[in-house]
Amino acid sequence: MSLSGDKTGIAGTFIIGKKASLENSPKELYFQLAFGVAIKAPKGYQVSFAKNREFIYWLKSQGFNIKGITTDTY
Repeated sequence: MSLSGDKTGIAGTFIIGKKASLENSPKELYFQLAFGVAIKAPKGYQVSFAKNREFIYWLKSQGFNIKGITTDTY
């Protein structure tokens, strides 16, 4: 999770189409950004992993069809 003074980014995307590529190759997927947010850690604290998880649960409850979640580290 993000350290003090840092930010965590969360974005949602969806597939808007597929395009055939070279012969015998898988189709290329085209994505569109639905939303993007940055969550800043409160001074002296880290961004809460639990609150990020709750946000994802809330998105699901609002009808977002979430198929996967990925994270990165520094």
